Amino acid sequence: MNDEARSRGGCRRFLLAIALIPALAGLARAEERRPFAIGETVTLHSKILGEERTLFIYTHQAYGEDQSRYPVAYVLDGEWNFHQTSGVIDLLSSREVIPWMIVVGIANVDRMRDLSPTPIKEQPRSGGAAAFRRFLREEVFPFVEARYRTEPFRLLVGHSLGGLFAIDTLLGEPELFSAYLAVGPYLVWDDNRYLDAALAKPAAPWKTRKFLSAILGEEPELRPTLQRLEAALAGRGSSLLECRCREIAGFDHVSVYPPAIARGLLDIFPDWRLPPEAAAAGLEGIRAHYAGLTSRYGYPIRPVYFVLLMIADDFIGKGEIDEAVRILRQAVAQDPALPHAHSSLGRCYRLRGMINEARRCYQEALRIAPDDAEARRALAELE
Repeated sequence: MNDEARSRGGCRRFLLAIALIPALAGLARAEERRPFAIGETVTLHSKILGEERTLFIYTHQAYGEDQSRYPVAYVLDGEWNFHQTSGVIDLLSSREVIPWMIVVGIANVDRMRDLSPTPIKEQPRSGGAAAFRRFLREEVFPFVEARYRTEPFRLLVGHSLGGLFAIDTLLGEPELFSAYLAVGPYLVWDDNRYLDAALAKPAAPWKTRKFLSAILGEEPELRPTLQRLEAALAGRGSSLLECRCREIAGFDHVSVYPPAIARGLLDIFPDWRLPPEAAAAGLEGIRAHYAGLTSRYGYPIRPVYFVLLMIADDFIGKGEIDEAVRILRQAVAQDPALPHAHSSLGRCYRLRGMINEARRCYQEALRIAPDDAEARRALAELE
């Protein structure tokens, strides 16, 4: 290669490098590190316990979009279990197999003190479960329920000593929660004397339906006490308790927690997902399904907006525009601040040739979200 060719090649490489600078700069900006948060941390001063307590709080991404109220899952050992539990709840609720929930993780200060039901001499700090329950009832619940849109359905999630606390709460103060998920509950506490005493006491009165899922891994040392508990609860014959106890093979006491959370949630909410036949029946089928859930779980339950939008799209695809309109009117009625609900209804009206109604829907979508380009474009096409 002669000098002229080398010069031209070097020039091209220089120009290519110059041309790549903006792209490389953009790549560098794209790789800048930014915080990734799945919730928020709040500090609550407890007068009952005389200390500061930390809560980790997760809300579903839809929480900021609609005005719905949500059940709350309270997770013990929050510093260990909040991420896992909120992740499983986010996954399953986003696929509509369980309800969308607010998740509150409660970090420990003195785990042995707070989660153990009775004092034992081997653990001088033990036996503070009653005070910890009072902290939940009188301080944590009012704090959460005053600041978030909650439904009166609380789920308690506990593992090991936390699972023991969950069972102790179910037996002693069942109305504190609606549902209990106890993973590897340490019912052998105090050489089984705790369970003997707890089952000997008169059953606490039950006013509303309760749900219990208790799950072990391959833990033969805990199996007999869980079987005794299951038999005792069945013997009490309460029609208000739905109880499911099971074991998951292939996991030990520690590793069973993540699969047990998923399995337990499905035990508590086995029929949550809208079945295809109900969706195919249109608005009446949808209403019947959620009326059944409302009766079962004891608080008003309605379909989340994106379920209604997806079913309406199915009816549009089948050419059944009138039924799509009925479903989307329901979506707008229950979530009037959602611009895409108005836009979807406007699309249906447009397909039906109801131009004035379509125009009003797009105008309302733009009133709520002035940057909604799709609604602006659709409205321009109607002018």
